[in-house]
Amino acid sequence: MGIFHVRIGVGHPFEGELTEVLALVDTGATHTIIPDSLLKQVLHIEPIEEDIIEYADGSTERVEIGEARIGYDGRAYVCPVVFGPEDKYVLGAIALESFRLVVDPLRKELVPANFVVRPFNRGL
Repeated sequence: MGIFHVRIGVGHPFEGELTEVLALVDTGATHTIIPDSLLKQVLHIEPIEEDIIEYADGSTERVEIGEARIGYDGRAYVCPVVFGPEDKYVLGAIALESFRLVVDPLRKELVPANFVVRPFNRGL
């Protein structure tokens, strides 16, 4: 599908401005991952729970999970986020679903879910 990044905003779920970051779009990642230091120290977001996540290589890790406001293209939704390592910004599937967006693999961009062309469904 190819790798690409998008600019998103990240903010406290209930107040304040969004901080702009460049995030990798990863449809294989369930949650959005944002560095722990940005969430805790800058945005004052605290974890709600801990859980074990599994990476593509099969390894697992116990992580903290909270909620942040994620902004994209003039809209913002509160989504679950993983408190991740420094310099790791990933926009995951739950956030993409909240925005009703899918990946256009040819253009390497996000498009509205109803925009996807399905040529094999014509006339059915």
